[in-house]
Amino acid sequence: MSTTAKLFYFSDLPKISKEEMRLNNLFYSRFVFPEKKEQLTMDVGTALQTLLQTTTTFTLDNIALQKTKFYLDSLQNNNCITIITFPPNTGVFFLDMPSEFAKTIVYRVLGKEDSVSGNDPEMTEVEQGIFTFVILKLLSALQASQNKDLGGQFQVIKIGQGSQTLSSHLSDDASLILVNFKVMINQQIYFLRLIVPPELLQSLTASVQNIDRQSTLKLGAKRAFAVQVPIIAEVSQISLHKSDFESLDVDDIIVLETNQVHLKSPGLTGDLHCKIGDQEFGSFKGTLLLTKSGRYAIQVKDLIAAQDLNTKTNH
Repeated sequence: MSTTAKLFYFSDLPKISKEEMRLNNLFYSRFVFPEKKEQLTMDVGTALQTLLQTTTTFTLDNIALQKTKFYLDSLQNNNCITIITFPPNTGVFFLDMPSEFAKTIVYRVLGKEDSVSGNDPEMTEVEQGIFTFVILKLLSALQASQNKDLGGQFQVIKIGQGSQTLSSHLSDDASLILVNFKVMINQQIYFLRLIVPPELLQSLTASVQNIDRQSTLKLGAKRAFAVQVPIIAEVSQISLHKSDFESLDVDDIIVLETNQVHLKSPGLTGDLHCKIGDQEFGSFKGTLLLTKSGRYAIQVKDLIAAQDLNTKTNH
């Protein structure tokens, strides 16, 4: 059985304007510090764990750029939205999290350990007071971890639900910086998003000058930490004749004639060749291990230099 290949037209790729790229560069050049990533997440995680008095981990998941319209379309109506100012800087920014997560924060501070239902997203005045206290504590830890005086003081001005809370503060064409965090509280995973609009970003970066060549290289390094590069572990390789490939059908079995991995108790063991990236820009050889926690790991044995990107592009 054969399947017709679908054509992909590069003309349909989404386009980024110069203004969006400028905002993106400003954010990365001023606020992203790869060498402090672990310290940042550890400081905020420790602050949250102290407040909630329970096991907590806090990690930076990814950073993205998105138009307001698309962000609002994807926003859940009962999500808890916190609007925050940073005077004397102009503009506001937002925290977006599931209402269940917001309520969990409040009642963990009060000593309640049972799961909290998100069916009633509205907060009482007392709940909002406790929630505001926790958010300001976390933002202070986030600011301190950067070791940089941004010249302002956080203030929570409103807590609401859904897109209607944001619509009066954002235009549909505005480009938003979305900083996504993952929080685990007693094995329960939640997601927290920090949203930085253009007005506040430009106010915070008013002193940033044009980026020279050296700064551009540093900017590239800062961006790199937010990019997740896949590593592909190859168990074995096999070559097929064109006629064999064209005759493949569902449920057919291809026998791997040689491989270096063996099934033994308590799991797979052996040697692997691992490619870095979807295209092989580098690779390494290693031994497959099964850890005590039941997860697989690879012990690196031989590093193979990455191929030159320009040479690969020209080919």
